Amino acid sequence: MLNDVAPNRTPIELLLIDDDQADIFLASRALKRCKTRVEIQVARNGEEGLALLRQEQGHEGAKRPDLIFLDLNMPRMNGHEFLAAMKADGNFKSIPTIVMSMSEDEADIQKSYELQANAYIAKPIELDAFASIIRLIDDHWFRAVRLPPRLDS
Repeated sequence: MLNDVAPNRTPIELLLIDDDQADIFLASRALKRCKTRVEIQVARNGEEGLALLRQEQGHEGAKRPDLIFLDLNMPRMNGHEFLAAMKADGNFKSIPTIVMSMSEDEADIQKSYELQANAYIAKPIELDAFASIIRLIDDHWFRAVRLPPRLDS
């Protein structure tokens, strides 16, 4: 049985990398309903996601995420490019990354896992379906799984 998280426990730091405002809204709303406290940082593309991880280009005070939600189809630097750069960096390769994409293309799924994604979820477009996925993530990733310790980056 999973234990409820104590209200004073340090929240999960989540980095959401997505360029679609509606998807950011859906994810944020669903994450607020989690039993686990979640602090969300948003990056609109892979370049901004890397800048946030590296605490540069206006993101000097950014917190190191415990988990990353990553969309694939974004401008400037897409999700696969971000994943390749992040997992190649020894400072960040241990951060679990869940690809959440509208794409159900088997090539996208295969490439994501080859680039060391920890999970691939077809992104639902309805709030109830999205909330259901987030509850599963809450139970698994936030409460059952031991995430890597936070390191100074």
